Amino acid sequence: MLLFLLRHGIAEDFGPDGTDGSRPLSARGRQRFEKAAVGLAAMIDRAMRELRGQSPGDVHATRPAIFSSPKVRAWDTAEILASVMGGRVNSLDTLADDLPRATWHWLATEGAEYEALVLTGHQPQMGLLAGRLLRPERQDWMIDLKKGACIHLNTNGIIGPHGPEHPATLQWLLPPWAMRQLRPD
Repeated sequence: MLLFLLRHGIAEDFGPDGTDGSRPLSARGRQRFEKAAVGLAAMIDRAMRELRGQSPGDVHATRPAIFSSPKVRAWDTAEILASVMGGRVNSLDTLADDLPRATWHWLATEGAEYEALVLTGHQPQMGLLAGRLLRPERQDWMIDLKKGACIHLNTNGIIGPHGPEHPATLQWLLPPWAMRQLRPD
């Protein structure tokens, strides 16, 4: 499975109703991620073509399914990417949690039917998921994902209910400033 773990963009400090879940992207965060999403979509498209053995001249590769935390800042980030890629966003409540335990279970069951996924969420969960996929023996190892960053991993097989059966392969890790420099093929 190809897995793209995306941390939400820069958000407002407070939401309209005062809850953490209602915090939207800031104007600056939205503007910056809109530019970054073009480069990120190009990199995801390239990864999907490589998976299918397609060349850049082929029609767009199959897109990954996009899932997001229901928290507004993550949902906004996922919607921006989906609008660039021509997809839609699905809600996954487990991505709103701090710890990845419930997301592991989802990946091992319902998520296993997908060949490629974009999961949009928050730290520390995104970083803990990436760390555990790369170093299954270290449950506390975490990748520091900046706001708007994305890490692309190949899971190299099955993700079991308690974590990966084999270490994932890091394909790339892109901070948002690098995504803004990229253009489609």
